[in-house]
Amino acid sequence: MKNLVLILALCAALSANNAPAASTHAEHQREFGAEWIPGQHPSPPLERPKSPATLSHEVYGFLPYWEYSGYLPARFDLLTRVAYFNITLNSSGNISNYYDWPATALISAAHAAGCAVDLCVAVFSSTTIASIVNSSANRAIACNNICEQMALGADGVNIDFELPNSADKSGFYAFLRELADSVHNRWPERWVSVCLPPVDWSGTFTSDSLLPHLDALFLMGYGYYWSGSSATGPLAPLDDPLCAYDIAYAMNYYCGGDPFKRSRFIVGLPLYGYNWPCSGTSRGSATTGSGTAKIYSTCIAESLDYTNHWDSNAPCPWYHYGSYRQTWWDNARSLDLKYRWTVDNGLMGIGFWALGYDDNDLAFWDGIQTVFAGDIPRDTIIDDVSVGFSYYGDMDFWHTAAVGYLGRMMWTYSTNATDPDDDTCYTIWTPNLPDRRFYELYAYIPSANAVASARYAVNHDFGADTVVVHQTDFSDEWVSLGTYSFEVGAGGSVYLGDGTGTAGQRIGFDAIWWSDRGQLPAPDTLVTLSSNGFRWQGPIQYRRIANGGFEGKTYWTNSITYLPDINGGWWRPNLPHDGDFTVSVFIPEEHSEATVTYQIRHSAGLSTVSIDQSTHSGWVELGTWRFLASDSNYLYVGDRTGLSGQNIAIDAAVWRFAPLTLTVADLPRLPSINAFPNPFNSFCTIEFISISEAVYIYDINGHIIATYDNISNNTRLVWDARDDLGRPLPAGIYFISTSGCYKKITLVR
Repeated sequence: MKNLVLILALCAALSANNAPAASTHAEHQREFGAEWIPGQHPSPPLERPKSPATLSHEVYGFLPYWEYSGYLPARFDLLTRVAYFNITLNSSGNISNYYDWPATALISAAHAAGCAVDLCVAVFSSTTIASIVNSSANRAIACNNICEQMALGADGVNIDFELPNSADKSGFYAFLRELADSVHNRWPERWVSVCLPPVDWSGTFTSDSLLPHLDALFLMGYGYYWSGSSATGPLAPLDDPLCAYDIAYAMNYYCGGDPFKRSRFIVGLPLYGYNWPCSGTSRGSATTGSGTAKIYSTCIAESLDYTNHWDSNAPCPWYHYGSYRQTWWDNARSLDLKYRWTVDNGLMGIGFWALGYDDNDLAFWDGIQTVFAGDIPRDTIIDDVSVGFSYYGDMDFWHTAAVGYLGRMMWTYSTNATDPDDDTCYTIWTPNLPDRRFYELYAYIPSANAVASARYAVNHDFGADTVVVHQTDFSDEWVSLGTYSFEVGAGGSVYLGDGTGTAGQRIGFDAIWWSDRGQLPAPDTLVTLSSNGFRWQGPIQYRRIANGGFEGKTYWTNSITYLPDINGGWWRPNLPHDGDFTVSVFIPEEHSEATVTYQIRHSAGLSTVSIDQSTHSGWVELGTWRFLASDSNYLYVGDRTGLSGQNIAIDAAVWRFAPLTLTVADLPRLPSINAFPNPFNSFCTIEFISISEAVYIYDINGHIIATYDNISNNTRLVWDARDDLGRPLPAGIYFISTSGCYKKITLVR
């Protein structure tokens, strides 16, 4: 929360920083646009990446026409999309200036590196905006002209209609809906996005109205201080207690804590600063004249010559000189902090205003590489004193001890309860993970106050697993709870209560470690509604968004009786390798009443599976097929069912790697086998409940490699990872089978 005292203390400085007369984009067009030389295009870069880097999030950069005359990004592989800024429209919706579009050198170089190019359509006159959006005829002309220009090489379109009046809200939304329909009906895979102001001064923009129609929302997270500010300060404050408005405020305003909305937001960051004449050498000094924009490369050069400061509230650098001038800007360090904030908050990605201002600075590109191309540290440890650890219950029952991880642990006595709902005391570890990946979980078991059979409940992408750890068997060591897929941010948790079935034993609560296992040999591939692999087909006005579903939001539409489909959903996975994958779909409880036919494209052709959605809730398996690691794979469902008006739910899909060749379809859903630790590297303890047959251990090819025929009911077996001849087995996946049930275990070396 904002520090109210500080805000009130700074009200005099803040009150003058109301809505700017012009946006940053408009200011820069006036200031730098005169430098543009029509028809002067850059030469393609001498060295061009042959394949794009694997970026974890969208990295979106605006390239203004005045920079395009002498600049192309050196690292197209570190960009997912470039928006060419811009063409303009007149009040009738016709093109008034093309500004060298189509930018053929840009399109050629970007596409060669796997980077998309969007066309930005900018209108800064509120009168012109009103004339376009409030006339159905002018909207139609504008949509047709934009599509004609997109056909010249654009992979998407960005709409930058800035500072429209609140009276034009309904017309503005109608224009965006009609444009999205025009684009998606012609090119289902192409993007439509819109720029949103850092502060919605006129109350025009709501994500609830925009998200059903658009692929992304670009927050112009800069301009909080601008050329006309009455005091000096940061252009892009992140979560600044000295600012009434900042990026964190904007994100809460537009989408609150809704993870679905956040997954569609790109936060734009500044590659420029402002230099003001002012009255002093401190932040918040009164300005004595208009500020002047300084591009990133100029700020780097000047900061070497003047007195530099770091504002830890913004956070960002600034420098001053003379009597008096101040320049506030963002460098690689402050941008890095904002990158990591977007990752931590589950946003779609980051963007820049504007490419070219960086002059291909190495530190700038290295910062993107570090956070978004796989170099960010991904291991997370949550101790009993860390943020993310919570404990509940009667405080009289909780105890601490100076042992365990980092010299501290918590403990209580176990109870004879076995239902988590009956736990008296319990804890939850909730991580803030930097990326959706596979993590192996470890629980730290202290050497004292930990002897109970602890039941750790792991909540992950595909449900929950309970892993029993006999704490008395371990002393000051990490114990594996298994490997699971987790979403970015607080995408999962670990729960441990005091109910073990045996009362009076000390049960320890200490650290949990999420250890990155992202490069597993056979990862699942999840495609959600917020993934780049999902695409809606058909007029956007027939797509409905409702609460519920896999990510908290689900799509639905109504069924029709005739061919062809009007609406539908496409899921295109980016599979890591060739192999057999089991395809499952998530069917929410809401808006699922029709019998639909899913089409699955795989290596052998096209298969169809019909599912009555009204009889399912949660993950439903469609079948297993062989897929190639190519972009030809897809899952599709349409709205033609033969009945009219039934609700069809469209949500997430997952491709799960299925290497086992044994038939397991008839095995019970709740096996009576428990194995721990899992994965393991030397010994695995296997517990059995109500078994009546011999125990067999299979390798991944279905061969029996160990047999135990003297195991009795409700007992345990300690397996030493050897076969029947006593030979040590290699690392890999193995399967335990007995009495019609089975368990998968993983041996690591």
